[in-house]
Formats: sequence, C-alpha cells, structure tokens
Amino acid sequence: MTINWFYIELGINHVLDYNALDHLYFLVALTAPFNLKTIKKLIILVTFFTLGHTFSLILSFFYSIPINSIWIEFLIPITIAFTCLPLIFYSNKTISSNYYDLIISLTTIIFGIIHGLGFASFFSKIIIDNASIYNLLEFAIGIEFSQVIIALIVVLFKETALKFLGFSDKKLQFTLGFFIFLLSLKMIYNNQPFF
Repeated sequence: MTINWFYIELGINHVLDYNALDHLYFLVALTAPFNLKTIKKLIILVTFFTLGHTFSLILSFFYSIPINSIWIEFLIPITIAFTCLPLIFYSNKTISSNYYDLIISLTTIIFGIIHGLGFASFFSKIIIDNASIYNLLEFAIGIEFSQVIIALIVVLFKETALKFLGFSDKKLQFTLGFFIFLLSLKMIYNNQPFF
C-alpha cells in the first residue's frame, strides 16, 4: 500500500487554514493549561480530538449520516467557548486529577466529533474517487501532525512568556482564555441559526 500524500497534506492544511481559525482557537485553549512537564497528557488529548474528528468523518463518509451544517457551525464555536471557561474562571491546578483527566478526555473526543462533522461535507466534495478508509486515516495523520506541532509551539510560547516576560501562569491562561472566548462569541453570533 502506497501513501497518498494528498490526504496527509489535506489534513495538515485543514488545521492550518487561516480562513477557518476555529481549529486553531480550540487548540490554543486546550493547550493553555499545559507545560513541558505535562506535555504527554496534552498529546494524548490532541490524539483524542483527532480520533473524534476522524470518527465523525468515517460515519458521514461511509454511512451518509445526515448533517445539519447550520447547527454544526453553531456548535463549533460553542465548543471553543466551553474550552475557554476553565482558563477564565480558575487557574487549572487540578490537571493531574483523575476526575479532570476523564472529563477533559471525554469532552475533547466529543468536540472532535463536532468539528469533524463541520468538515464532513467539504471533505466529501474534495475527495478523490474511490477513496478508502486508508485515505481517511492518512487525512487523520495530517491533522494529528499539525495539531501536535501547534500544541508544542503554544507550550513553548507559554514557557518562554513565563520565564522571560515575567507573566504568571494564571494570568497567561486567563488572558489566552478570555481573548479566545471573545473570538468564539463573535463566531457564535455570526453562525447562530435563529435570525
């Protein structure tokens, strides 16, 4: 079996697309509580997001699940806003607790599914004829690669800001969370299906 780089590049570009920054906003909010010591947990969460994203693509691609894109586009910024709440209201000092790990893992998978459903209709329009499950997995590899790189950049930025700029972890998490929360509120308003 040969690797189809088209799908890997498609996955990378999906995350890095500056016309669709929701993925980036979510990743920054997800990454903000982590540091170099907790990087392994962060990469596991990023992988959970990729799994949820891929699961929804498989369901919509192979089983033709009907998707109301208006509601999905509305739910995506809500997932981003929800991810920002712990950053705004408290400094996440319980990151090592089993309860927190379970909640954030399940939430990340669900958010991955929602984000994947948002991309499903576009993905079905650009796929090559006779695409297979392997092509979806190649796409997932591209997504995972770019997400891990972005997560590492955010962690390194955070460590640099804490060390050299004198920011406190709590203030930095709050600032990132509040800024992304405001961006997500704008996205919620722009995508709300009520008017």
